[in-house]
Amino acid sequence: MLCGYEPFYGESEKELVEANKKGRVEFDKCDWAGVSVEGRDLVEKMLHTNPSIRISATDALQHPWIKRRAPSLGSRTEGSDSSPFDDGESCTLS
Repeated sequence: MLCGYEPFYGESEKELVEANKKGRVEFDKCDWAGVSVEGRDLVEKMLHTNPSIRISATDALQHPWIKRRAPSLGSRTEGSDSSPFDDGESCTLS
């Protein structure tokens, strides 16, 4: 999500499905080094396996990581390719 690849890993499709079901997320230090604590917190809350605990879309929009970026959403021009979330928090893949 924030570092350029899905948050789950498996050597096979079966392992990947199991990792998704268990909600096992690992934040690799190198890949997630540029992602704030707030960003990781939001990802964890969105990926919670229990729907009654998982953050709702409405609550996610009120999360501090989103709220800090919300003003830039209004200034985005139609057809613009730039993301309002390009603030250096996502890592660059080489």
